[in-house]
Amino acid sequence: MSSVAPQVAVEAESSGRLSVAEWTIGALFVLALAIRSYGLEDQCLTNDEIIEIRIANRSWSDIVFAADGFPPLHHLILKAALTVTDNEMAGRWLSMLYGSLTIPMIGWLAWRFADSKAAVFASGLLAINPLHVYFSQEGRSYALFFLFCVLSVWLYWRAIEISTNSAWGAFVVAAGLGGYVHYYFGFVLLALGIIWLRQAISTTTWRQGAVALALIAVAQLPLLMLLGYDLGCQQSMQQTFFSVSALGYTGWAWLTGFCLGPSLTELHEAELSSAIQKICVWIIPMTIVVLYWLIGGRLLTRKSRVDLLLLLIIPLAAACAAALQMQVSFNVRYVVSCLLPLIVWLAIALSKEPRRWLQVAICLILVAASATSLANRQFDTRYFNEQSRAAFDYIVDHSDDNSPVYTMSNYMGDSAEYFLPEAYEVIQLDDVGRQGEGLTAAIEMINQADGPYWIFYSRPFHGDPARLFRKTLSGGANVELMGSWPGVELYRGSGPLDSAIDLSLP
Repeated sequence: MSSVAPQVAVEAESSGRLSVAEWTIGALFVLALAIRSYGLEDQCLTNDEIIEIRIANRSWSDIVFAADGFPPLHHLILKAALTVTDNEMAGRWLSMLYGSLTIPMIGWLAWRFADSKAAVFASGLLAINPLHVYFSQEGRSYALFFLFCVLSVWLYWRAIEISTNSAWGAFVVAAGLGGYVHYYFGFVLLALGIIWLRQAISTTTWRQGAVALALIAVAQLPLLMLLGYDLGCQQSMQQTFFSVSALGYTGWAWLTGFCLGPSLTELHEAELSSAIQKICVWIIPMTIVVLYWLIGGRLLTRKSRVDLLLLLIIPLAAACAAALQMQVSFNVRYVVSCLLPLIVWLAIALSKEPRRWLQVAICLILVAASATSLANRQFDTRYFNEQSRAAFDYIVDHSDDNSPVYTMSNYMGDSAEYFLPEAYEVIQLDDVGRQGEGLTAAIEMINQADGPYWIFYSRPFHGDPARLFRKTLSGGANVELMGSWPGVELYRGSGPLDSAIDLSLP
């Protein structure tokens, strides 16, 4: 870290007037609000968001001990919000607020590492980052998770530099609460602990740091009890385990979000070569950005490089190890904390880049990629959430007999129960499996229906990854496709499904 950075940062805090950099960061905060609030309620709630709402509607004690894979803080805050308002989009508005508040915070953090120019770049890069925008528009815990990561790291450096009990106390409170948003926040604390060990040798504040870290560790102890409930939930989901391709896509998503190249649905079903073809137009410009990130590291001080690399590598390596050793999912969401060092590193490099043309070129590439990704998210149906509400509204409008509704995958049963009136019976079909081992059982469940029925088909990668069940529906004489919406197909059945259909047909 630059030796003048602490003095500059402290002067910025104590000055009664706002600098040009601070006004610019304020403007970027407004920009972030605008980007994250645009179209916030336009798309249907995802099944994951519905699960969050259903958990938040439980009692306070049930939320704390719910075996849902996550610590309870996000759900407790969401419950409080839903108590004040009956807007089902409350979770998205909370995430929008969390995400927007992170913009000035990461600027303040970059200011601590370097200077006011780096602070402006950091706030600007995060304001338009498509992955961060995505999480800021999703009614889940990841925007809050990242907010606490940035807040805790910033408060840590502030405490190191100011060295007051109140500064260390603020760090303890933020870091103590962060663990109750996501279990992987502990990996960020691990990185900070290692950074503190490096700094403790050369600083007079090592006693305060030791006490602070000890208090944070004590505050995390109740999580060990909750982890016993939630670890089993994570292991049972078995969504995406660690692989080289998953790691590569994670790096791609850090830069471009989920809406540049294959959509999330296409990604689950596409071969690696097909996925690469869909992003080929962006491979060269994104490679230029990555190479600049690597080469631009020489513009950072050695200490800043090491600290930021620790904040990047330790959470990522720990998440990979957890996926390999504990049989839990590996997901881009779980390593969103890595955006922090990536953004700050790039911001410092750009702020110190002596070649103006290169600085402008990198910024233009990132703006173009971000704008394309954000536009795809809003206007290209390939990247829309599954439009479950539209399908279930169709059922209600075209059925007066309360026919049973079968869902494939069974993962979507929560959406069916949420959107349909209570009079409808929702039956979750067992997973078919990649080899079709559960196909006969799924067909037999449907054939037990006494009269007409509906089949809601969505997220095949969870229950029907080889689409064998969908082939059965497409070739069945007693079932008809009634409508399709982004990510959703709705079928109407009037008799038994034929279990002898030739599944070799395309």
